[in-house]
Amino acid sequence: MFRRRILVILVIVSFGLLGYSWPKGRHPAAAPLAKVASAGGKSTPSPSDAQRIVPPGGPPTSVPADFAEQLAAADASALPRLHAELLGLPASARRTQALARLFRRWGALDPKSALVAAESAAPAERSAAEDAILRGWATTDPDAATAWAGANGNARIIPVVQGLLESDRTGDVIRLMEKLPADSTRTAVVSNLADYFGTHDIAAGIGWFNTLPNGEGRLVAAGTLGRAIAWNETPAKAIAFATSIPGNGGGRNYAYGAVFEELASTWSPAEARAWFSAPPTDANRDLALRTFIPRFVPRFPEEALALLDLASDTATRSSVATTVGNKLGQSSFSDAVEWLVRAGSVESRKAPLQKMATDWARRDAEGTARDVRDSDLTAPEKESLLSIISQFK
Repeated sequence: MFRRRILVILVIVSFGLLGYSWPKGRHPAAAPLAKVASAGGKSTPSPSDAQRIVPPGGPPTSVPADFAEQLAAADASALPRLHAELLGLPASARRTQALARLFRRWGALDPKSALVAAESAAPAERSAAEDAILRGWATTDPDAATAWAGANGNARIIPVVQGLLESDRTGDVIRLMEKLPADSTRTAVVSNLADYFGTHDIAAGIGWFNTLPNGEGRLVAAGTLGRAIAWNETPAKAIAFATSIPGNGGGRNYAYGAVFEELASTWSPAEARAWFSAPPTDANRDLALRTFIPRFVPRFPEEALALLDLASDTATRSSVATTVGNKLGQSSFSDAVEWLVRAGSVESRKAPLQKMATDWARRDAEGTARDVRDSDLTAPEKESLLSIISQFK
């Protein structure tokens, strides 16, 4: 029963990907008419066709299927016309996507005119248009794009960085990063660089990472690169990268956390046992357990408990047991109690159980009390929790 309930929790955690592809097909004006009606022999469009058909000489009602081709062939002088045509269409996700593409190209060809055109948009749309302009502008004149972004708030530099990386100009991004103060914008630039290197050139990314000074940016880069290596290369290479990072703020903890979170989603119990039974050091194992076990429990709850027995000290075991218990307690009080009984000591589970009992008693005092009475907690633990729960009856 414990295994089945734990596996259900995996369903709760979902990851979504937002994608977009240009539809294939003809312009709405070319939509075919329905077959000739049986009565009267007249050509009558069906309701669905009627909604798509454009009256002769009338304006289009959606982004043309060949818009990407039109945009690629357009020079700067044609972009105001394309912009006006898009603004004349009903609002839609496709129109928003098309406007972003148009402003990106406009920024590459004539950024000043593009910025003027963006001024007429609503505030949120204007900001998105300016970001798209900066991404295009960065590919043709990064210095000017950076100067404009800097004059309008350093955070506007991020679209410039994204435009440069889309053109594989990592050197320009690194030079830009080095000129920024150690603030959140610089950290965001580092994150974008790490994302790029993790996808396109891991070896170069590790070389670049090793030049970073200690600080928030290095920590972010360590995690991003560690996860990318675990995903794109082999577990051995990812773990070797994490292990090679010096401690004391160098990013080892972040790299280990990212690597073993990723491996917890892919490793089998046999693969996990093989590594955790013979890690480089006990410290490496304990560090990995802290991030691996919480992600491994939904897949293999019994094997996760066995791995937890390999912790070299009670502090690591208690920390991991509490982390998992708190996660389980968000969805099921009884599952959290069962896990903590099996994984944690009486002392380590006291505080999390008291908090969870209070939270669940507010929703269902009778059911929470029943879960406590039916559990394998010690008699003193049950008495203490039932006393808390009684306040909500």
